[in-house]
Amino acid sequence: MQSIILKSLLEYPEFKDEFEQRFSPVLFSGKYQVFCQKILSLNPLSFESFVSVLSDDEKQSEEFLNLCAAVCVPDFLEYEHILKDTYKLNAQKHIGEKLIRAAQENQLLDLSLFESELTLANNDFMNFKQWLEYYKNKPVLAQIKSGISFIDSAFDGGFELAQLVLISGDAEAGKTSLGLQLLENISRVYPVCFFCFEFTIEQYLKRKTQNVPFKQENFFMINDGYDINEIVQNIKILSKRGVKIFLIDSQMRITSPRARNMEEEESLKFSTLAKLAHQYELLIFLIIQTAKGDRDNPMGSKKGTHEASVILRVERIEADKKDASQFNKEFDPNKRLFLVRKNKQTGKHFKEIVRFNDKTLTFCAMSENTDQPVQEVDFEKIQESIF
Repeated sequence: MQSIILKSLLEYPEFKDEFEQRFSPVLFSGKYQVFCQKILSLNPLSFESFVSVLSDDEKQSEEFLNLCAAVCVPDFLEYEHILKDTYKLNAQKHIGEKLIRAAQENQLLDLSLFESELTLANNDFMNFKQWLEYYKNKPVLAQIKSGISFIDSAFDGGFELAQLVLISGDAEAGKTSLGLQLLENISRVYPVCFFCFEFTIEQYLKRKTQNVPFKQENFFMINDGYDINEIVQNIKILSKRGVKIFLIDSQMRITSPRARNMEEEESLKFSTLAKLAHQYELLIFLIIQTAKGDRDNPMGSKKGTHEASVILRVERIEADKKDASQFNKEFDPNKRLFLVRKNKQTGKHFKEIVRFNDKTLTFCAMSENTDQPVQEVDFEKIQESIF
């Protein structure tokens, strides 16, 4: 495993900064620890530059031969916990041997001295003054306008980054339509990515007219890689290319490692995405499913509600039997109840009946008209106004 991690780091040098934050050379054993230290000192980082700093003995070592034969994996950073657990188990074994020898020799040891052997150093500690300076010099995060008036009103102008936003709702209420409308609107200004897991990309393209009202070059789409770790890896790669806003459709399509029960498996999806959004300052929209008896929590995970910063919900409204056009219908085809169930951003809760156009599959306030043609947006002018 150590050879795979180091070979993958040489193959994917763009992850060097994150590797240094998450891995310490002390986690590696023997010559692998020396290799790790030499790799981290390289600039630029490549297999050729690594070989150039090795001694003849190191090049002939078994560890180097193993590294050369190792198969690279793009998600090698996910081996962090396995490597740390292996390190701690080895340290624990070493401590156990010391304790046994001491007991055999009737020697008393100060057990607190062993704690440092099991504790990995954290170099990220900062005091109040340092944090104050950090945020003083840190660029202000942009507020992302949704382009939907009632949503921007609920969030005082738009969404902030570093948030996991859940979109829930009744069946056929328009959860995916709302998510796509948000993403398409945002893509007029910012690069975005749509994880299209509920239907094919071809089906999505057929829904769109020739005059697509968003910047197509900004709209990335992914329709495979359902495992949560693959999703995380794809998000990290795209974030390095400037993509900060993501829509995942949907919770039930995501797979996660087997756990002791469904609650743990489902909760892992939410905790992983929430941490990712916070760490990389991303805005991640996740469409979720809820049970009929529990509309407040994602299917199979009450922890999912805790992990989210914002929860949006769309519900269908019963048909007006006094309206002749709705006489034989169970629900009003053109009205929805929109709610903000959780809002860590501003603390405001929101509830409003909104209009839904079942032809264009878009939402708007009741005072607006979705039948009006979409106006072309001059992206260059928007860019000039921002910069």
